[in-house]
Amino acid sequence: MFRKRLLACVASALLAFGLAGGASASTVQLEYQGPGPFGSPALYRGVRINLAGHYANRGVYAGLFRMEDSSTGAEILAWCVDLYNNLRSNALYDVSSFSATGFSTAVKENVARLFTGFYADIDTRDEAAAYQIALWELVTETDGSMNLGSGIFSVASASTSVLGLANSYLSGLSGFGTNGYNLTFFDSQNNSSQNLVSVSPVPLPAAGGLLLAGLAGIAALRRRRKS
Repeated sequence: MFRKRLLACVASALLAFGLAGGASASTVQLEYQGPGPFGSPALYRGVRINLAGHYANRGVYAGLFRMEDSSTGAEILAWCVDLYNNLRSNALYDVSSFSATGFSTAVKENVARLFTGFYADIDTRDEAAAYQIALWELVTETDGSMNLGSGIFSVASASTSVLGLANSYLSGLSGFGTNGYNLTFFDSQNNSSQNLVSVSPVPLPAAGGLLLAGLAGIAALRRRRKS
């Protein structure tokens, strides 16, 4: 059920923001879908993390944010790519393609591999927390070290299951390509909230084929993972 809803969300979000085919950036106001940022079903875990020069052993929630566009009601399933700010409801964002951001080419490619390889299978609290931790590692460590125990970003405390999954996502990146999804970047204006990344299936030439493309892509990924 979650995967079917995910596809509907990302397809509607792409159409709402007009980002297919390399359209220019737009501005949106994002708010929580529910009383908090995780909505229902709430896919997150509490973990403790370190960010060199900023904080140590800080308790945070790692998981999938459920947001919506205040003006259109379009649902956005998003992940944090910013450990320096708190997430706020009703914040304004500039929206663009993730490929057009200032992240290095290596970071953008590894993030794309993370989505291509593992995003479609995220439907438990442990998986969502592990996925967010892996994403934090990729966007924070510019040297590509991918070591959750040291570096600019590190995990001070998390369950064995969450840590094991996060490490498996990072170690498995090389087995996947970079073209599974179009990645959308939400850049918070004036650093008033966390920057976010969301996804939409790579579109067919006609906008009406978006959902079919997503379904086919996820089916292919699941067949490959089970083979």
